[in-house]
Amino acid sequence: MEARRLFWIGVTCALLAALVGGAVMWALFWRSGVPLGAGEQARLLERAHLPRDFPVHPGARRMAQPSQGGVSYSVNAAVPDVTIWLRDQLRRTGYQVEGSDLEGDDDAEFKQRWLFYYRRVGGVTSSGGIIVRQVGRGATAPTEVKILSEQDEKLKPPPTPTRT
Repeated sequence: MEARRLFWIGVTCALLAALVGGAVMWALFWRSGVPLGAGEQARLLERAHLPRDFPVHPGARRMAQPSQGGVSYSVNAAVPDVTIWLRDQLRRTGYQVEGSDLEGDDDAEFKQRWLFYYRRVGGVTSSGGIIVRQVGRGATAPTEVKILSEQDEKLKPPPTPTRT
């Protein structure tokens, strides 16, 4: 009888430890989908070498950050709507924007978009690209926004071959 009781106490403690460990992991690492706060937005923009006034969609939600640099977030809106909002906000804040051809596209809801931005303020240049794409399938799938600056590995040109 005593062995059975010790067994169930051990199982209960193990389950409680697993639940607490899982809750800690969720709280620290997997809180995707939670709205981005202003402080976290500023930290992510700074880490990506982007100016603090860089436009971030008001519906931005947390997601895993790319290892090669940049900033990623998700938005619960269609790709064309997010792309148009970003293009307009970039232009309002003084950026030159190219690559957002939306009118007349086939399959406009699900097509990946690229926006390229450029701005020079007081001798400091800020340029890069933004990828706007749907994650998953269906009308309710979120849209991913990935902002890359000129310092990111993904936008660096490939190495030039050298002769030996």
